[in-house]
Amino acid sequence: MLLRNVFMTAVACAVLVIAAGTNGEKDNGMDGSADTSMNGAQTGDTMTMSGTVQEFDMEQGMLLVQGDTATDTFYIDEQSMIDTQMVQPGTEVDVKYMEKDGRKVVLEVMPMGSPSSYNGGNNGSDQKNGSGEETTITGTIQSINPADSSIVVQTDSGTDTLYYDQDTEITQNALQQGIEVIIRYEMSGDRKVIKEIAPATGNGGEAY
Repeated sequence: MLLRNVFMTAVACAVLVIAAGTNGEKDNGMDGSADTSMNGAQTGDTMTMSGTVQEFDMEQGMLLVQGDTATDTFYIDEQSMIDTQMVQPGTEVDVKYMEKDGRKVVLEVMPMGSPSSYNGGNNGSDQKNGSGEETTITGTIQSINPADSSIVVQTDSGTDTLYYDQDTEITQNALQQGIEVIIRYEMSGDRKVIKEIAPATGNGGEAY
């Protein structure tokens, strides 16, 4: 009888040890997955800061913006949507950014209070789904850059940078600085590519 009691006690202890180990593994697994999920969500979130541009260094890919309480340093990569006219010192802007490897990487810089045109950073097939939808805007051509076939247009909601190519339909020499134009464009990746540009009025400007 004594031997039987000792044997049953040993078996019960073994079962308890195995059960405790299994519960510990489950707890560790839950903790690990929660941490991974939380860190991933924090890394992928986009944030916006409003402030005044203090410095823009194209060579270093850095943008310094003075906020309400401090100056933040942002970094620029190949996906950053930036109009160089919008990052001149003293300009009030909204900076949409994402945390990457401990850095605040710019997604888009907009005039303060203007709506964002950032498409969420989708690549590949996701970008193709957004292409083909045409949009029409009216504004005044502020500058023309033949080097990269781009123009900067001032509209009621802010400044837009658009691109033209060999398929762009230019009506009545509309590609002129200083004139008001009507532009029909579509998104190609992260670029606004002009399909058609025409004068909104009969005024003239500086031809390019």
